[in-house]
Amino acid sequence: MFRLKSDEMYKGTASIATFDIGSEASAKGTEVSGTPSWTVESGSTVTISNEDLSNGYATALITSSSNNTGCNLIRITAAMENGEIIPGYLRVNVIEPSCE
Repeated sequence: MFRLKSDEMYKGTASIATFDIGSEASAKGTEVSGTPSWTVESGSTVTISNEDLSNGYATALITSSSNNTGCNLIRITAAMENGEIIPGYLRVNVIEPSCE
């Protein structure tokens, strides 16, 4: 399994999330088979779009709600050519902008 990453986003913003899946596949002696899937497993303050795989890097556009804050857990699932499934997780906390 590749690592859990964690990030904060302000309400109403978007960011590209990137995972280096190619290195994980290479370490296992295989390659990534197709574009990994991205799923919001818990939380409801982000959406996922524009999933892609390029040069071993899985990317997706993460957009946060302009109305709500809260923590979200996103699961990234990558299938390998050898049949193995490798999961990864991204925790995104959507917060209010502040001066503190």
